[in-house]
Amino acid sequence: MEAKLKHLEFIQAAIGRMATNSSLFKGWAVTIAAGLAAFVTVNTKAVVLVIALISTLMFWGLDGYYLWL
Repeated sequence: MEAKLKHLEFIQAAIGRMATNSSLFKGWAVTIAAGLAAFVTVNTKAVVLVIALISTLMFWGLDGYYLWL
């Protein structure tokens, strides 16, 4: 019985780490997209807006991967 409890604690710790990483990815995605969008409004360069969209999609993919795990 003790081994089963330890195993469940191990699984719960892994899920907690993945949830933390998912939250960090979302925070970084919002920060980068907002910063690049603000830069685009000042300099009006469409390339930077494309980079913001690509980085958002990459963070979305990473978050989806952690949710899938």
